[in-house]
Amino acid sequence: MFVLLMSKKNNLLNNHLYLLKENKILIYNKLTLNFIFFFFLFSCSSKQKIKEGQIVYQIDYPNNKDNFFLYHVLPKEMVTSFKKNKMEIKILKAGMENTVIIDNDFQKMFAFYNYDEAYTCLLNPKELKNLINSQPKYRIKFHKETDTLFGLTVKKATAINPDRPFDPVEIWYTNDISLKKSNWFNGFKEIPGVLLKYHIIQNGIKMEFSASKINEMNIKDSIVEMKRKGKKISYSKFDDLIDGLFETFK
Repeated sequence: MFVLLMSKKNNLLNNHLYLLKENKILIYNKLTLNFIFFFFLFSCSSKQKIKEGQIVYQIDYPNNKDNFFLYHVLPKEMVTSFKKNKMEIKILKAGMENTVIIDNDFQKMFAFYNYDEAYTCLLNPKELKNLINSQPKYRIKFHKETDTLFGLTVKKATAINPDRPFDPVEIWYTNDISLKKSNWFNGFKEIPGVLLKYHIIQNGIKMEFSASKINEMNIKDSIVEMKRKGKKISYSKFDDLIDGLFETFK
């Protein structure tokens, strides 16, 4: 009888140990699956934005291709370097440099022009206000259409200038670059991302911008600092310089 009771106890103990072992395996498997699920979810939802680098834009002039001289002297490339929510926007052409440095956090703008002689301009609040007010009052329509460009998600929008309703602006922009409110100074301020494709009318010339390269790279602090060597002038005089430059192109 004693042996029989001990045998039953041993069987119960073994069954209990077996169940504990199975439960541990089950719990372990559940924990592993949960970890994998949350790791995958976190990885997908925490896509890293590009914090600093360069965007190279190709510039085209679709309405001026019949004018051989004009088309070939107009600048064909623009480079935007960005870091710490600041941007340096630079256009170079045959010894001419036109650069704008923008601080998106403090909404400041610094302009530099060099062609035989260098000029600089730090826009004051009144000049900035006048510049912003002079931009077209676009009506922005957002679309559900998305795509990818250089591994970044891009979204589509259309901007319509009431003064030029026959010429809607097709816009592609991205939120995968770490620049906030990067359009506060232009007519596309409602676009919540970095513009990668768009067009503008500058001094009567249609300019189409399309990003051809996006390079994630280290940018020196000095590149986005509002410091350049040159004669300090007002924004109105600086604007006259740019207007005169476009007149020579025509």
